[in-house]
Amino acid sequence: MENTKAKIVSVANQKGGVAKTTSAFNIAAILAQREKRVLMIDLDPQSSLSVSCLKYEYDPEDITITELMSSIINKNNIDYMAAVHHNELNNIDYIPATITLSGIEVDLCRTRCCEMVLKRVISNYIGCYDYIIIDCPPSLSNLLYNALSAADMVLIPVLAQEMALSGIPLLLDSIDDIHEYANPGLKILGVFATWTEKNNTMSAEVIESIKAAFNDKYLGSISKSKAAQDSSREGIALCNYKISSTNKYKNMLADEYRVIADKIGFNMIDIKRSANRPRANFSNNFEELLMDKQKVVSLPMSKIEPFSFNGDPQPFAIDENEISALADSISKCGLITPIIVRSISSNSYQILSGHKRYAACKKLMHLDIDAVVIEVTDDNVAFDIVCQANIQRKEPRPSELSKMFNTYLSLRKNVSADLTVNEISNMFGISRKTIYRYANISNLDNGLAELIDSKSIQIRFIEPLAKLSPEQQKAIADYYNYDERLSSKELTLVIEQMTNSGSSDIYDIMKAIRNLSEKKKEPYKNSLYNEMYIKKPLCMQNMTESELDKIMYELLDKYLENNFKSTKKVTTNEK
Repeated sequence: MENTKAKIVSVANQKGGVAKTTSAFNIAAILAQREKRVLMIDLDPQSSLSVSCLKYEYDPEDITITELMSSIINKNNIDYMAAVHHNELNNIDYIPATITLSGIEVDLCRTRCCEMVLKRVISNYIGCYDYIIIDCPPSLSNLLYNALSAADMVLIPVLAQEMALSGIPLLLDSIDDIHEYANPGLKILGVFATWTEKNNTMSAEVIESIKAAFNDKYLGSISKSKAAQDSSREGIALCNYKISSTNKYKNMLADEYRVIADKIGFNMIDIKRSANRPRANFSNNFEELLMDKQKVVSLPMSKIEPFSFNGDPQPFAIDENEISALADSISKCGLITPIIVRSISSNSYQILSGHKRYAACKKLMHLDIDAVVIEVTDDNVAFDIVCQANIQRKEPRPSELSKMFNTYLSLRKNVSADLTVNEISNMFGISRKTIYRYANISNLDNGLAELIDSKSIQIRFIEPLAKLSPEQQKAIADYYNYDERLSSKELTLVIEQMTNSGSSDIYDIMKAIRNLSEKKKEPYKNSLYNEMYIKKPLCMQNMTESELDKIMYELLDKYLENNFKSTKKVTTNEK
């Protein structure tokens, strides 16, 4: 076998659900299809790559990435090649992961040069492959730092949704720090948008935000399609489906991934701290505190309290169902990741990251908890840490974002309005418009806020709803809760009517709207119209209602005219 140095690519985003694993899998398959020798390393404890994409079946005797990294930590001998499995369907070699990988985090916290463990593992394979693709964990953790320390390049998928860039500053600063202190050869390959939709305003806004933030680092987009889910579930990469009309969506997505794969080895960007991309304004402090290996201690639960700021609790809700599930996991596997606290007195601490872990341990009636103690005396910086720690893990509720943004706005009230919003915008990688939109939730009836949280009402209605009176807002919320849902068109008309008339009687308004709708339909009772209206031909799919109405009127006139003529002819023939 020709001895070449493999190119090592880490596919990373600390948020889950961004198509990170799907992207890593499909890019690896494309490279394998081009007759490249490819090794995939599953570094995500959820093991979606191993189980779902590569159809790995666990055997207790198997050597996984957990055992490989443990052998480095504990200085044990191990058969490295025995850890490599082969997926015949996609022609990919891989090293699988299991849930046991979570336990490595604790070991790494107590290991010297812990960020270099994976690099030492990979050194055993580097001459055997052309490419090594690492599927990174969805978190800022020692596992991620290991992946970055081992990699030549980083590929970042970003989900085309609001707040998509909110956690990216911390990831970029992590890359910066690893480049500066551990891996000077690390480069950013680029950023691409995932699950984009044509004619979708949100997708377009996210893509423009990515382009503005990353310029020539933007690599393209991957369309949203059920085909990608089907592909992963079946364990067949998109590029390995035959080109056919049946597989047209899979073939389309494969082409989009080929554009990304083409960039590997080319157009890599040197890492430098730059003002023209989103970043965390407190990242140097945060990066140090997140994984300080020397500060993991056991603290009494009684001496720890949840975070509060100016007398208000932290803005992120704690779901009791999540706590129960987490408590069950901790009871079986123990607390994998320590909480982060700050000292607020000589003998008491305040949680900055890990409120759910603390609540779960409290539910289990633990007396002590593992924690990283840091010195943060500035309350504003502490609030920054709490917000970033929550946002980077999962998509927050709109009401939570409202509390957060309003707090930031109040903190910076002594600064000019433009600078205030721009500061927050740069911190979270979102637009000014989005900040104002979420901040307005505080002006809504509680019932409406809950409907927005549950996605029963789209966030684009926040601003027009906020302009209504409290009585009008409550009337709409009650209508949703006790009667029925409104379509987007109906809600638009209701808001318009309430604004113009000042009325809060939604039942009268809806009665008028539906009566008007019925009157519009009356001329179209003819069965010919109904059939064509319901089952529109392809040529009519993109027509507006007015255009369609015009055609239907013309067709009805012709139908009536022809019907009368045919009747006369039939009568004549019978005679």
